[in-house]
Amino acid sequence: MTFFHTYLASASHESSSFIIWDVAQGLGTPIRRGLGGISIVRWSPLGDYFLAAKFDGSFYLWETNTWTSEPWSSSGGFVTGATWDPDGRMVLVAFSESVILGSIHFSSRPPSLDAHLLPVDLPELASLTGCRGVEKIAWDASGERLAVYCKGGDEIYSGLIAIYDVRRTPLIFASLIGFIRGPGESPKPLAFSFHDKFKQGALLSVSISFSMKTKVLLQKSRTLNTKVCGLKNERAADFNVTEGDTINWNLHLTRDAYDQDHNSGNIISVLFAITETDCNGCDHERYVFLSRDNLRLGR
Repeated sequence: MTFFHTYLASASHESSSFIIWDVAQGLGTPIRRGLGGISIVRWSPLGDYFLAAKFDGSFYLWETNTWTSEPWSSSGGFVTGATWDPDGRMVLVAFSESVILGSIHFSSRPPSLDAHLLPVDLPELASLTGCRGVEKIAWDASGERLAVYCKGGDEIYSGLIAIYDVRRTPLIFASLIGFIRGPGESPKPLAFSFHDKFKQGALLSVSISFSMKTKVLLQKSRTLNTKVCGLKNERAADFNVTEGDTINWNLHLTRDAYDQDHNSGNIISVLFAITETDCNGCDHERYVFLSRDNLRLGR
């Protein structure tokens, strides 16, 4: 899906058409041209043009006055990303099996579909990372910064987003500035985009999936006089306590206990060995997971 003011374009890889919605009125108009397996749709900044791409490597440029189109094709795989320049007179297209972008330049003003396609090299990207294709791209509103995420290649460069300085006159030229990487192990950018109204430079927002495994270091056991402040799910029943109880725990971490973040970055569980003393003075040891979502502890 992609927005332009009060209009929304939606498409599916299972549908033979895309739909233009008037959001204010809640009305949708299907645009049918035998399209199927649509991979991406993009409005131009001024809404004069619209790009729709398919998984077979073909893509269409539409002018939105009469909704006529021109077909294009690629030998570099299907279109994985498309981003317009600030003036809407040029669009960069990325392909699944190529590290060379396509730059489509319009020769005339809208609604003309006269355009030509030129290659845009990404210096050092293939030679440094060994990647085989571009997966995501984003171009900032000033037209001066380009973010590129590619797939495959050397493990050391996995998860990196390449940042380029871009010059647009007379043709597009990109020079590598550097790379950015998210936190944790095996970070993978899920999506990223530049802020289109930021005036102090280029501001890139990135959504990242990652995993994190950090060994917890605690050498000695310690006794906690702990009040249970809140029980949040049935896992807490493992502790045989109710809210408001105060219990005396001899608490120590097992040798192989871990603080684990399983991709989400939110839930952290630690394996503890807990020694409880019952009313007869007998000690009972058990192993349980404590999670930040299970209970809150206060001394």
